[in-house]
Amino acid sequence: MSALDMFWAAPPISRTLAASALTLSVLVYTGILPFYYVAWYMPGFLKMPPQLWRAITCFLMTGPKLGIVTNPQQCIHMGASLRQDLLNLHSQETSSPTLYSSLLPLYALFPTIAVPGDEEDYPYTSTGPSFAINPKGQFAVWAWWDGLNIFITGGMIFTSALVLAFTYTAMQDARGQKANFFVITIPAQWTPYAMLLMTFMMAGPDEAKIQGTGLIAAHLHDFLTRIWPTFGGGRNLVPTPGFVTRMFQKTQATVADRTYGTAFTPAQRASASASGAAAGGVLPETWRNRGIAFSALKREVAVSPTISLIDAGVGKRPALLLDLNEFSSILVAGLFLITFSTATPLKDIFGRATGIGTVFDHNFPDPSIVQGDDGKWYAFSTTSDSKNVPAAQADCIACAWTLLSNDLLPTTPSWSSGGNVWAPDVRKVNGQWVLYFAAPAKDSSKHCVGVATASTILGPYTAVPTALACPLEIGGAIDPSGFLDDDDTKYVVYKVDGNSVGNGGSCGNTVDPIQSTPIMLQKMQANGVDPDGDPIQVLDRGDADGPLIEAPNLIKHNGIYFLFFSSNCYSTSLYDISYATTTDVLGPYTKAAKPLAVTNNPFQLTAPGGATATEDGTTLAFHGNCDAGRCFYLGTLGYNENVLSISVIAH
Repeated sequence: MSALDMFWAAPPISRTLAASALTLSVLVYTGILPFYYVAWYMPGFLKMPPQLWRAITCFLMTGPKLGIVTNPQQCIHMGASLRQDLLNLHSQETSSPTLYSSLLPLYALFPTIAVPGDEEDYPYTSTGPSFAINPKGQFAVWAWWDGLNIFITGGMIFTSALVLAFTYTAMQDARGQKANFFVITIPAQWTPYAMLLMTFMMAGPDEAKIQGTGLIAAHLHDFLTRIWPTFGGGRNLVPTPGFVTRMFQKTQATVADRTYGTAFTPAQRASASASGAAAGGVLPETWRNRGIAFSALKREVAVSPTISLIDAGVGKRPALLLDLNEFSSILVAGLFLITFSTATPLKDIFGRATGIGTVFDHNFPDPSIVQGDDGKWYAFSTTSDSKNVPAAQADCIACAWTLLSNDLLPTTPSWSSGGNVWAPDVRKVNGQWVLYFAAPAKDSSKHCVGVATASTILGPYTAVPTALACPLEIGGAIDPSGFLDDDDTKYVVYKVDGNSVGNGGSCGNTVDPIQSTPIMLQKMQANGVDPDGDPIQVLDRGDADGPLIEAPNLIKHNGIYFLFFSSNCYSTSLYDISYATTTDVLGPYTKAAKPLAVTNNPFQLTAPGGATATEDGTTLAFHGNCDAGRCFYLGTLGYNENVLSISVIAH
């Protein structure tokens, strides 16, 4: 059977999910649709009018690269598996707990649906199961899943958790069997834990925590639907609704070649006995003998009477297989769609979420970068390793970088309570080196922007006694960055930290009323130390920016001013590198149609942000989440008039 035949033979809901996941992911990974609009974001869900689509789209984002093709393929197999379970259940007198667990992702999408009546009003009949949804049981699973991700993991995309929940459920019906997990053979029930371990090793603890919520939700669902009714004397709190049953039934007519001609069977409700499933599972026997197996099951031990009863009552679930013909067909079709509908080269699709490494594996947030008098390159970061302003050095910008022992600002100014220095920026101004930084104000939890000077690039720097910007009543000021215009006019851009006086939520500012977090432009005197007049506002957050914009940095290229900034909360995967443009340094600035860098696009990084460009605008320094904290990365900037791109720096 070809890939297209499989697609059209799958249940309607499976076709819809697979097509939706492929389409949505292509739009996001090619930059046509901003990631912000599809991720789970509680403030958006609660605002008026509520952005209800987030409860669905957060389950439809595939992984990058080949995940764009393989994840929709898994949706087709999942639907086929669920359909077979339903057919098997037609001949049963009691409900199948494993079916409910498999439908857990669907329940998470529809937490408030209810139909009249109780479970007793909808018994199994010869035409199939039809139940009422218990809203309390529904809400318990949904609340636990989303609660874990919102308050503990900070998850925004739950596709990996969905797949793990399904795999856990499938493997529970395969106890006593073995699973081929890549190159090793393990007990089938260990498969979800092996998947979780691989995610931890390959993608890090943050992604593993998000995926692990699917395992917790699957356990909770198993308790509500099987353990509690069977051993606790209670009732099934999450029964299967009739409309879900119908969505997973096969509606496609079948055509079979015979020696005497072609046999046509019209679409109809199949029975368990007519399902055509092999005794060893719901997939045809030939499917278990070929293909690329993710967790291909095989019988290797004698089945005990207890397991025999379980197998007889439920039927074993399918291995998660990638049939070679199906895989290649979908791959070709997917690449054709991606290439010709978006005009994006194939190398960009497969290289879009890869190809960049850390400058060094060390916590180095909010990096700035500048070339010294000696021709070497220097970078500076927010406080880490007990240094107020750490530094790193490289012989060339693409050479190996070394973390130095220097602390540029060993002593903070008198107006500061000391320590916790944020986002330092170093510039050469009229023969001396000037350091702009943010430090905590005395007797306040807010930061102010300060200035310090030194005769050499590595200092130590001496802070001037007065803060450059300190609007504590509206949140303070952070993230300063210097800029020298073509006419030798000097400026400093910084952020008013309005979210620090917000009313709660993500980064303290997603609960109404939302506070402003404007970017300010301060003209400086010739020495680059003293302000010249009052600052002006050049940019502010909007709905698409989430709770804030921050980390401004200004450059000029071919007569166009580019103002880099980050939006959304740094502790979430929505954090990004964005930019706005103008032809007048005083504005108005127009935000770009899409961010320059977001999670997994164009690099396989989580929460890229805190960017500073070199003065010539060729290279961008920024941070992204890593095991060490927030690591230092470099990318090469590309220009197409007022549209920017970023790529891996050439070594």
